[in-house]
Amino acid sequence: MGKRQCDHRISLICSREALSKRLERDVEAGIRTADIIAKSLERMPLYKRLNTVKIDVSEISADQAAAMIASGCYEETAKSVFLLFIKSELALINVII
Repeated sequence: MGKRQCDHRISLICSREALSKRLERDVEAGIRTADIIAKSLERMPLYKRLNTVKIDVSEISADQAAAMIASGCYEETAKSVFLLFIKSELALINVII
């Protein structure tokens, strides 16, 4: 039996608050330097441009995220995140107009 190849492109994303909190814990533990927080927050918008399925991990653990990916149940989550993104972008457009 041949090895099955899969091409899954997944980005783990989270809220600004969740990212800050997680990075602050790393800084306190000496794993990272404090400047990483501002750098990471600055790069967050770049993830929207990636051609990936986005999984919001703001309120789940690494183990839960891994289980979602392994089971393939991220598709529904990705659809929900995408719809929220579209709604927020439309709201932004309305505010600008």
